[in-house]
Amino acid sequence: YNDVAVAEQTIVALPAEGWVVDRWEVNGASQGYADEITVVMDADKVVTLYLAEFHVDEVAPPAGPLAGGNPLAIMGVFPVAQALTTIEEVYAAYTVYFSDGWNAQVLTFDESVPEIMTGDTIYALAPPWPEMSLVNLYVVDNIYNERQAMLTDAYLYVAEPRIDAIVPDMGPTSGGTPVDIEGFGLSAVIA
Repeated sequence: YNDVAVAEQTIVALPAEGWVVDRWEVNGASQGYADEITVVMDADKVVTLYLAEFHVDEVAPPAGPLAGGNPLAIMGVFPVAQALTTIEEVYAAYTVYFSDGWNAQVLTFDESVPEIMTGDTIYALAPPWPEMSLVNLYVVDNIYNERQAMLTDAYLYVAEPRIDAIVPDMGPTSGGTPVDIEGFGLSAVIA
């Protein structure tokens, strides 16, 4: 602090990837969660920045059907003080969605689990998707909208497998006849 002139100082936080501003304090008083604050230097002041870890590491399973509806475990580090156990708590706190750059779909939280969201896992249901696609996952903090985490290429939507033909379509009851199964979304298996 310099007595000669009262000056405003803008202080900018540049958290590393996977971290977000949790809050600023000036002389112990909260000053919000924005990436920057302006402080009037009319006296000596102590400015403290608190950061929180916030990132998505994995979605399990990593793939599922276009119809959606399958349960997902979204794993990472999420800034929650305690487990969120009701749908209302989770929807108030976070929005989770998939996007491929053109389409976006919000995930439904899975209320069949006792703790829908903890500091390291979010339980959700995959939404339907219009076409086979590799999508990104976003977790957005509804209270502090600037805070979000993203996982690139987080989930693969695949078409349901389809069997069009089995050739030959019959054989001896003793078995042993090689068959070809033709269709879509089948993996090559040799038995």
